[in-house]
Amino acid sequence: MKKVIITLITFAFFSFTVSAQLPAVGCVVAFPFSSSIYVQGANLMGATSAYVGGSTAVDVIGFSATSSSVAVGLKSPLLPGSYHVLLIFPTGAPLAYNFVVSDYSNVNSFSPSVISIGDTLTVNMNTPTYLGAYTIESNNCGTLSESVFSQGQSQLKFVIKNGCLNTGNIYLQHYPSGNCTTIQSSLTGLAFNGIPSINTVTPLTGKTGDTITITGNNLYTKNFPSTVSFGGVAASKIFSISNKLIRAIVGPGATGNVSVTNSYGGTGSYPGFIYVPLSYNVCPGGNIIFNSNLSGSAYQWQLNTGNGFSNINAGSNYSGVYTASLSINNIPSSFYGNQYRCIVNGDSSNTYTLKIVVTFTGATNQDWATASNWSCNVVPDALSDVIIESGVVNINADGYCRTIIVKPGATVNVSTNTTLHVMH
Repeated sequence: MKKVIITLITFAFFSFTVSAQLPAVGCVVAFPFSSSIYVQGANLMGATSAYVGGSTAVDVIGFSATSSSVAVGLKSPLLPGSYHVLLIFPTGAPLAYNFVVSDYSNVNSFSPSVISIGDTLTVNMNTPTYLGAYTIESNNCGTLSESVFSQGQSQLKFVIKNGCLNTGNIYLQHYPSGNCTTIQSSLTGLAFNGIPSINTVTPLTGKTGDTITITGNNLYTKNFPSTVSFGGVAASKIFSISNKLIRAIVGPGATGNVSVTNSYGGTGSYPGFIYVPLSYNVCPGGNIIFNSNLSGSAYQWQLNTGNGFSNINAGSNYSGVYTASLSINNIPSSFYGNQYRCIVNGDSSNTYTLKIVVTFTGATNQDWATASNWSCNVVPDALSDVIIESGVVNINADGYCRTIIVKPGATVNVSTNTTLHVMH
């Protein structure tokens, strides 16, 4: 693994409180391989000399003091490691302070090379880790991980908490204990992926009001809700569970892709969702009223017979086409499968589907062709769904239906040379 030498160094001077005018040390400005250190503090003017010791022997060859800073010249450069400085005063006890000198190029390797929210980033170091805080930072997104969750002798582990689509340079930042400076080591080759990816959608069919579970990555960022759509129509509600799992309630809906857009602006899609419109069973010649689930100042009901939605005009079968409630009257069997929706101030309401359904009751006898034996008092035609709940049905002349459901225990007898035509 190629070592990366960083060039960006920042200073962070710590604040501290001093009482009774006693000398105090706030932090030490100390760079690796430098031949001097600067002790920052207060009431330091009286210091007469200093000693520096630590992981390697250090000889002091220069010294000067002001009230807020003591400059200490060193015979040999400081190597990375832990140190202490001892300031000597004419009266009173010496003032001791511990500090750490970190290494610019201490990163050996890291994994994985692409990170997302919730991932664990492992950083392997060339030397043992030093005292002090570590964070993962980026030029454009700020802090990606604010603390180490696991620190070994030469390994650091972070959980990624934040990100954006264009992070810029990503780097390891160290705040050496007792040191006024921060050290940044570039993690060249590390990339953040903030684009959602969808692994599963369950179930892949749904109607308005159904809850759909979506799994994947980058689906949700903390405190920033994602948006979900079904066939390009927004979900009515989203439950943001985690970065890898969200649940959404189907709105008016449409068949097509399931799409998730997170707060970074990235979008992921999953194909094959089938929207099942809300369906309503009516009798041939019956009536029904559809009420818009939206309210507003402008209403326009629309009809889809299989070629897309178009505006409805008032007529013999329709009234209330410009109101919140659409009345459909004297419904012919040919309306089977018609879909209706209302455009309210430019937004689409739920979609409603008509089905023509008749149920055999046997109120008069067992004959299929007797109208009074059917729930709608009409013999089914080729556009009617038929349900046989129970009992016996005799077909003595050719009969027709769109579909037929015969429940357990019910019997349908078809006479010789007679046909029941089931069209679907």
